[in-house]
Amino acid sequence: TSTTSTTAAPTTTAPSTTTEASSRAPSSTSEDTAVGRDTNELEAALFAHIEAFDAARRDPSNNSLEAAAIATTTGAMTQIVSDTLDNMRSAGRASRPNPDVPSSQTIFGESIAVQGSEATLDTCWISSNILVEIGGGPSGNDLVIDDSVNSYIAAYSLTKVGAQWLVSSFQTLEKFEGQVGCD
Repeated sequence: TSTTSTTAAPTTTAPSTTTEASSRAPSSTSEDTAVGRDTNELEAALFAHIEAFDAARRDPSNNSLEAAAIATTTGAMTQIVSDTLDNMRSAGRASRPNPDVPSSQTIFGESIAVQGSEATLDTCWISSNILVEIGGGPSGNDLVIDDSVNSYIAAYSLTKVGAQWLVSSFQTLEKFEGQVGCD
């Protein structure tokens, strides 16, 4: 099974995210119930991170959006999010949703592994957001820097801190250049 989060072009300033829940058979043991609960919590934590980070990249100068994105991370991922937004701010850049190909991530359900307070999972990430230079166009409009669409198999690690799963690392495993999907 898989779960998908799609970020479509928003009609307001808030990002629009849809999550489809994967179906699960009822659990028969307390261990199975705990694993199912962890899986649901991992999916929710990852999609909360994706949504918060996407929102912060759309408006990198918004400190509250940056704080919300950082709040979904721990360890090395906190620095990655901070550095990414710092670099975007200093370059006067932002991310915009692609109106034709929404960016999305689909979790490969069979890839989810939980061991204590550490978890890993893999996704198919369709990366279609448009990188722009804010106000860099000839009439002050945003100048498109990169509107390429690529897909990736991405590996995430999450760490449970207290009662909350947080994204601790991210790695691209495979790139499908110019492709929508990980086939």
